[in-house]
Amino acid sequence: MSLTCTKVLDNFGKNYEYTGFDGSAVWSELHRLMQDKKKMWCENCRLKGVKLMNGLHDSVNIHLNKKAQHPADLKFLHKYVTWSVQHE
Repeated sequence: MSLTCTKVLDNFGKNYEYTGFDGSAVWSELHRLMQDKKKMWCENCRLKGVKLMNGLHDSVNIHLNKKAQHPADLKFLHKYVTWSVQHE
């Protein structure tokens, strides 16, 4: 069975984007995977990945009208992505 989302990309950023999907189990798995020292054995990469994942999760939550749980990581994600876009 396939799931479809009826969200229209043109509406991005104009209002909150609640779709009814509960992604908490998926986010838990992503966070667990990023923190797993056996899978992400490079500490520098793991710590950076955790900050980026937290920032991305906060960004999604803000679009759902929820509060950021890791505002410093959200700012880190912004700086990281902005630099990447400027240097592509």
